[in-house]
Amino acid sequence: MKPVDFYNCVNQQTLDLAKLYGISNSELERYYHLTDYQMPEIVRFKGVDQAFAQYAFHAQNGQRISQIIKFKDKVDFLSKKLADFKPKLFLKRFSFKGEKDRTKSVDAIIDSLRYDKEKNPEGLKWSVDKSKSPDVLISRYANALIDGAIYFSKFKSKKGIIDDFKKHFANKNTRRLIDYLRSLFRHGFSVALCCDFLKELDDCFDLGKPDVHLKHVMAVYLGRDRDYYTGYVGKKDFECLTDFLALVEKIKKHDKNLTAYKLDRQIWLCCTGNFFLHKSDDIKESFIKKISSSNS
Repeated sequence: MKPVDFYNCVNQQTLDLAKLYGISNSELERYYHLTDYQMPEIVRFKGVDQAFAQYAFHAQNGQRISQIIKFKDKVDFLSKKLADFKPKLFLKRFSFKGEKDRTKSVDAIIDSLRYDKEKNPEGLKWSVDKSKSPDVLISRYANALIDGAIYFSKFKSKKGIIDDFKKHFANKNTRRLIDYLRSLFRHGFSVALCCDFLKELDDCFDLGKPDVHLKHVMAVYLGRDRDYYTGYVGKKDFECLTDFLALVEKIKKHDKNLTAYKLDRQIWLCCTGNFFLHKSDDIKESFIKKISSSNS
């Protein structure tokens, strides 16, 4: 299959799926433009605080604990407990002045987030029964928050953060930029998660996220075993990302307006069916209305 044929297939499948859910083409376009900034849970914050909130939002996916953190549902609680995502205030609140304080600070973050019927009724609930190390998942998230706060606290504006990342993205050197992020965010930020955070931070970082969906689709398209990118130690994240960006460039010869962000999102929507900018109740009502009109 030629690159343009691959794209036409993905595009048509996305259109058909959206139509099935009652989502118009114009509404579908919303999914192709920095969706973080279409979320009230993110846009309520400004500047550096917003970057830290975005980071915290994406960090929950890296730890595979999004069902514990539930950022979108618990944003008011998280904001209150995590110093309104103000990096300097966050570090001060949890008494972090240097690495020697990390364990104590992590424990303090965990305590502030943990559900308690009397003291913290809005808190987060998680089980430690199956874990050899109590609170291991939530402690990774707490460590990730500290990593982010340390970095973001160095800047006075969000533009400063983006400009710093751009310095490591000269000539679109994706590997250099992601390696830089992973040196900063040492707890839980995989290659895929770095890409996810970057591509939502600013459209100058036009990347895909080499998650399991992109890996499977790219492997099959290139005539490889389905698990080519996932079945090895190291998971070949960079190879998948490189192959994907090369494919985007080939398709752009036929559609100059295509972005890696858009194609990545289309593949993700086709694989998950998760049109998250639309409430599930809205999708359900659209479907019921469609059934009703068909019976008329």
